[in-house]
Amino acid sequence: KIEDLADFINKCKFGMMTTRGSASGNLVSRCMALAATETGGIDLLFHTNTESGKTDDLAADPHVNVSFVNPSGEWASIAGTATVDTDRSLVSKHYTPTLKAWLGDLGDGVHDGS
Repeated sequence: KIEDLADFINKCKFGMMTTRGSASGNLVSRCMALAATETGGIDLLFHTNTESGKTDDLAADPHVNVSFVNPSGEWASIAGTATVDTDRSLVSKHYTPTLKAWLGDLGDGVHDGS
């Protein structure tokens, strides 16, 4: 079943990640592009700008839900905990230049999306 789930979410590619807002306590959902799966599909990896609100949310409460839906209406909802991993080798392993459009440039000379 895990292999089927991993296959499904890899085909969907985009999912909605829900966190609890660190300031408001409200649930907040954001579209995320799946970068990769590891550990046989159990671990889902996403790229994000570490200076974003979602990293603040995860620092306050690591519980998340990620949901995926395909054009046929089939869906999956996955609950778990998330961590922010800034290991450069892991980031580089799954980085593509198109991510710069998602990550953005903060204009500080450091966080340029690359």
